[in-house]
Amino acid sequence: MKFELTGKQLQVNLKLQSTKARHVYRLKQLISEGYLDQVHSYLNSFQGKRERHIGNYITRFRPQKETLKENRILDLYNSRRDFDENHSPFGASSDWIGVEIECMLPANVANQSCQDCDGSGIQYDDNDDECECNECEGTGSLGTSRLKISDHFRKDNRIKFTSIKQDGSLRPDSGFRGVEITVLTRLSDPSNLLAVCQILNKLGAKVNKSCGLHVHLDQRGKTEEEVLAIGKAFSRAMPVMVAMVPESRRSNTYCQASVSKLSGDRYHAVNLTAFKRHKTIEVRLHSATTDFNKIMNWARFMKAVSVSRIPKVCADINALTEYVNIDQDLMEYIGQRTALFSPAHNSTSPQVVDTDATDRVEPAAQIDLMHPVSQTETIQGAA
Repeated sequence: MKFELTGKQLQVNLKLQSTKARHVYRLKQLISEGYLDQVHSYLNSFQGKRERHIGNYITRFRPQKETLKENRILDLYNSRRDFDENHSPFGASSDWIGVEIECMLPANVANQSCQDCDGSGIQYDDNDDECECNECEGTGSLGTSRLKISDHFRKDNRIKFTSIKQDGSLRPDSGFRGVEITVLTRLSDPSNLLAVCQILNKLGAKVNKSCGLHVHLDQRGKTEEEVLAIGKAFSRAMPVMVAMVPESRRSNTYCQASVSKLSGDRYHAVNLTAFKRHKTIEVRLHSATTDFNKIMNWARFMKAVSVSRIPKVCADINALTEYVNIDQDLMEYIGQRTALFSPAHNSTSPQVVDTDATDRVEPAAQIDLMHPVSQTETIQGAA
């Protein structure tokens, strides 16, 4: 803060700091002065839902007061704030969607050197003879490091609202490891999703039939009755949705071609049980893909269905457009996807397999980030 007296006027120049900067400054000050009790009180004084959550988290997991150190507290604060920023959408807009991409990454994308042998793969016994390291079995590497893989998405490229975890439910091909990337994005600005797809392409990501794509539609502020009504709309649009996916998804026990109840089994094409836990509706039907345009076109279609009143079951896209607002480009995309996976197409093109990664025909509709409704510009994603 700076005061300047000019004539009869007093000018005050203020330098405003973010909440995060103020908290970090005050925590450093209290810790450096040794006021550990006051650190505890300060953490509990945080205002706002998010800040109180961070303060409670640090208080609950902090070390004993005698061993409380500045770096430990600041690390906890920064990591938890980053976690919240990557997982909590701001504002009440229904424009938010969550995308879960299940895929496979090459096992050597990021290797973590074995600490027992310093990456050499060799240890020495009591007689000073060389022997194979038991920890890494002589490879010198512990395989894929989750932290190092996530660096591609969070540290080096600073892609917000993105997290990655290993997925043991997938059946990866030899030399690959199953992962799930979760991206929180907006239909009006999916730039972070585009960046994730580009990185996956760069890393050599693949998908197979054990992988899937899940889209969460924001339903904050909705009642259970309203969510059930949206479920009915999806049920009546289900024939069109099913026609857009390969056979491996239509007969998949993890995404049965139906709408779930508000509680119970979540393994349906449309999962309403996500509402109680996440305040979302989860659509699990789409086949696995890391292609940005496929993901966005599917998400836009799901969003259009969720905000429409559909009074009866629609057998095809022409019937559905009487009740759902679908622009021409999206209409073209849906038509091409339906044709691609139709029985007639498969009977004449047996070489086309039903995994999204190996589709022979690519639907033409592309997403324009600046004007997402009028899709006119091609953006390259991963295959």
